[in-house]
Amino acid sequence: MRNELHRNQVTNTQTTRENLRDAAYHEAGHVVVARFFGLTIREVEIEEDGSGRANISSAEHLPLVDQIGLCVAGIEAQELFNCPIHQHAALGDYLNDVREIERRIQKIEAQNSTGERRELPGAPIGVPDDFAE
Repeated sequence: MRNELHRNQVTNTQTTRENLRDAAYHEAGHVVVARFFGLTIREVEIEEDGSGRANISSAEHLPLVDQIGLCVAGIEAQELFNCPIHQHAALGDYLNDVREIERRIQKIEAQNSTGERRELPGAPIGVPDDFAE
């Protein structure tokens, strides 16, 4: 998983500190949630300009709601610790969420196009396998 945020160009020492702090809280949000879900944190990078990324093992096996929680954790951490939330950070995380949802939809569509009938694990009795039913 790759999460990035970008800030304005660094102009002075105070701005550099603020960029580093904001990026640290943002990436820490992703890392804390990832560890809670048992994911491996491979690397966290934070640059002076406020860009950052957390290289986290795949969350594909997690329920979608947990995956989305992992994606929004950076923005939520910034909000919790009163760090400015920058549009680029929010947009980057949002786009990651949308890409993941699109990927899952494509995977399910490909699965459904095989015509193979599947049992829905844990589904209540009477839940159809497709809309036609």
